[in-house]
Amino acid sequence: MKKFEAAKLTKQQNYKLLSGSVIPRPIAFVTSQDEKGMLNAAPFSFFNVVNSAPPMIMLSTTRTAGKKEGYFLKYRSN
Repeated sequence: MKKFEAAKLTKQQNYKLLSGSVIPRPIAFVTSQDEKGMLNAAPFSFFNVVNSAPPMIMLSTTRTAGKKEGYFLKYRSN
């Protein structure tokens, strides 16, 4: 996996990196790890750029008929 050090990039470079991450609307595989080291990856399409300095992408979750989905429960525990 390629890693970027946001602190070493200019505001414009961070903006281009973040914009390219959300346009056109891709699917993001968001990962989490529980206290036992178990990894979980879930596909999300509801995310967007929030800021380029500091660089941030927001993620939005939804529920079906008031039911909390598995990923939401795992994310909340971390």
